[in-house]
Amino acid sequence: MVGEAIQRLMEACLKAGSATLVLRVEGLVDAGQRKADELKLKGALAELRGFVRAVEAGEEWCVTVNDKATRVDRAIYCPAYETAVAVLPKIQDRELIREAEKVLERANEAAEKIIG
Repeated sequence: MVGEAIQRLMEACLKAGSATLVLRVEGLVDAGQRKADELKLKGALAELRGFVRAVEAGEEWCVTVNDKATRVDRAIYCPAYETAVAVLPKIQDRELIREAEKVLERANEAAEKIIG
């Protein structure tokens, strides 16, 4: 298997004309995936912030999803929380990680008000 992987790498280098080009493309793919993960986390954090604001404002704790009334913790908190927790280990930006920790903590506290 290792030999096959090396052979494929060498073939890619030959097609590209340079090992540097292959490695640079791989680096761009990694950077793109990192950026996508960061954006996914930021989106989940925005949803969680909205959830926290709704709970703190004492607004209705039900929303309509697919023509059915659903509790806001199931409609917003759970999916956004799961997304954030799944993506967080892939994030390298320390500032974004700290921000996520704060938002997740506040969202957990808000969820306890509804669930608890």
